[in-house]
Amino acid sequence: MLKKVKIGTLVVDLALYPRAEVNSLEVTRLARAIESGAQLPPIVVNKEDNKIVDGVMRYHAMRRSHDDHDKIEVDMMDFETPKDAFLFAVTVNSRHGRSLAPYDMVHCIVKAFDLGIEKKATAEALCIPTAHYDSLVERRTATTGSDGHIIPIKSSFEHLAGTRWNKRKIAVQKRQSGSHHIYFARQLRDAAKEDMLDLNNVSLVIALTELVEILQEKLGLQV
Repeated sequence: MLKKVKIGTLVVDLALYPRAEVNSLEVTRLARAIESGAQLPPIVVNKEDNKIVDGVMRYHAMRRSHDDHDKIEVDMMDFETPKDAFLFAVTVNSRHGRSLAPYDMVHCIVKAFDLGIEKKATAEALCIPTAHYDSLVERRTATTGSDGHIIPIKSSFEHLAGTRWNKRKIAVQKRQSGSHHIYFARQLRDAAKEDMLDLNNVSLVIALTELVEILQEKLGLQV
């Protein structure tokens, strides 16, 4: 049911969000589209608690040009349980808008598992066969804590799939893009070869010095 509501009454609950993070670049793109007069699909909201089920990035884009009391059109829907709301969010995000990256898919699988949603239902919502679901769990998850809670891992850490992670490892992953480390290693190597590194940048020099020291220790190199 379409309804006009004050944007300040809407609630962002990341427990219902099917992506690993809110993409600020996509939010900016949507904000510019709104500014240019583009009409975006209405945000889907759970009627019972005003939680956003689909359209978190549209919401953040609208917040850049709307005050709390400004009214926007939303699609009010009834969801019996958080499971139903989350499965709906996964389903629609798998079928429209920015594609779910593999890390987003694993993020959905882990959240669905925590909510007690069966594998078949999650795979159907993600539009993937159960064999691919199993492959993602095998290649892109690790465990943490004494209870062995499952967490998603980015592609650059696939070699650590199935291992137990501490808080430091989780924090490191959060700061990284997910691109394979060989990509960055080759960039640094090539730039260094051609004297293209900004060695007047003190922060860069300190970081490189620390990297050299760590590699010497890890690889057993002698200088």
